[in-house]
Amino acid sequence: MNHLLLLGKCGSQISMVGLPPPIWVMFIVPTLLFGLVSLTVFLISGTSPLFRLVTGPILPFGMTIGWGGATLMHSFPALYSHSRQSNISVAKAIFGDSLSLSLHPRLTAAATVELKSLAALISDVRLSPNRRDVRHMRGIPSTVFSSAISYSLSFSHLDDDVFAPSIWHNAAPSRCRSFLWLVHHHKLNTNARLHERRANNSGRCPTCASPENIPHLFLLCHRAQEFWSTLGLSVSSITSIESLWNASLPGPSIPNQKLRSTILTAILWNIWKRRNALVFRNEHETCHVALRRCAADLYLWRHRMQNAQAKVCLEDWSTFLCNR
Repeated sequence: MNHLLLLGKCGSQISMVGLPPPIWVMFIVPTLLFGLVSLTVFLISGTSPLFRLVTGPILPFGMTIGWGGATLMHSFPALYSHSRQSNISVAKAIFGDSLSLSLHPRLTAAATVELKSLAALISDVRLSPNRRDVRHMRGIPSTVFSSAISYSLSFSHLDDDVFAPSIWHNAAPSRCRSFLWLVHHHKLNTNARLHERRANNSGRCPTCASPENIPHLFLLCHRAQEFWSTLGLSVSSITSIESLWNASLPGPSIPNQKLRSTILTAILWNIWKRRNALVFRNEHETCHVALRRCAADLYLWRHRMQNAQAKVCLEDWSTFLCNR
């Protein structure tokens, strides 16, 4: 069995061609050996595990075979303490009908007994290195293994973020969507966040004495409220960025949430750029300059939409923002 390390850290399932299910079922689970992630294949007969087996040129033999829930290194500790190659593979350890282990000379009595037990345990094991593997994810046999599936499963235990579609399903460029993700998770490098991370600043807003956090920067600061007022939206009752997605926006009608996300991303992105112009270049941009930049962004982003109605919507909003 070749290249099992491609299966990564996520639990996967291997179905061997030619093995009649459901008599033999093989599962791979991640195990840890001295800080190195490896894979262990569970070989199960019926419903009760008889023993465990890993095959492959790289996988460690010491973490492969055992009774019940134990691995070989825990089932045979005395023998394993004599091993000179802790990461020897099963394919190398089981050579023909005999064990080919790299052990220190002069085994103790306990290690000798364990070696005989291990030899008896695997006496009926026959490897088939020329048999082709069929790899797929554990629990979803119709899905071909990929790093994307592995990454998704590794975070499957976490609750879904209901706001995530608003971040990623819009026509803004990837850096603007990443910016919106930082805003949503309060990880944007505002002065308050930088101060919390021991940066050499006061953590205050550059235009007032309040701490510059996400709500203050985009909603509560008088400079931000001036911008929203010029746009035609009162944000005095809005306390979070996510609430903007439920607010009644001025301007042309917006047919779907993807377009709403695109428009709001452009607005928030340019509020951030207006703030940075003040902080880094000491430029006091007017609200109209920032709105015209929003309009230019939306006019450019309309090319990222395939639907003609969506393109018209972004064009209308671009015109609306230019006229504010």
